[in-house]
Amino acid sequence: MKQYLIAITLMLVVNGCGSESGGSSSIDIAEYLPSTSLNKQYTDVIKLNGDLNSTPYIESIVVEPNRIMTKEDAILKSIATIDNDEIDMILIGDVNSSKVYKRNVFKGDEVSHYKSVNESVELSVGTQVVGEKHTEVVESCTLDSILNNYEIYFYEYKNYDGQHDIIKLKCVSNKSVNTIIDAEYINTVAYENGLVTSKDNISYVYLQKGLGIIATIDNDCLVDITDNIIDDTANENKCIGEQYHHILYYPEY
Repeated sequence: MKQYLIAITLMLVVNGCGSESGGSSSIDIAEYLPSTSLNKQYTDVIKLNGDLNSTPYIESIVVEPNRIMTKEDAILKSIATIDNDEIDMILIGDVNSSKVYKRNVFKGDEVSHYKSVNESVELSVGTQVVGEKHTEVVESCTLDSILNNYEIYFYEYKNYDGQHDIIKLKCVSNKSVNTIIDAEYINTVAYENGLVTSKDNISYVYLQKGLGIIATIDNDCLVDITDNIIDDTANENKCIGEQYHHILYYPEY
């Protein structure tokens, strides 16, 4: 494992590839969740502001009839309940949230749509409240493709027996911040009144049948380094900086 971590730390160019399998029938998302209880070793790789860091961690997964519980380093992370038509995922954190996946989908179908962030905070100058800020992040994931293998760094995930293919989900999130300044303070505070919406952030999640998530890939296209403006919809030649967040399962097959 140490050799993998060293290689990742030294690597400056990120490559990922996969071969797509055929078929146009619907798939059951539940089949791409863990089918048995197990421990999964991951590496969390982040490149930000020129710094590259990788951190290993363990997920402990307990599979029960119609329910899957996931712990990260002994802390409960999520609870998935499998119903006839959907999968209800409770995400445990500072503020618990829930995410619903459709079970039976075709390529190109939306699999999930939810608000990953929905918060409001008061804005103050000293002890005086002058307004409030509302932040919302909405994410939508679609079934992008079905693969027989996927490779990134020195990690290789493969449909080793013809029964464990991989699905690739494309997730698009959008952040909006609505700043509302009380009328009497609009001209006297530095806060900017109004709604600001970010460019789309595009990421990909790979799940292998019977195993669950094997990779989460979030590559950012920086179009303005000074103001840290990200536009994942921009042409690749307009990206002037590299920034990414990858979570990679250490394959045991």
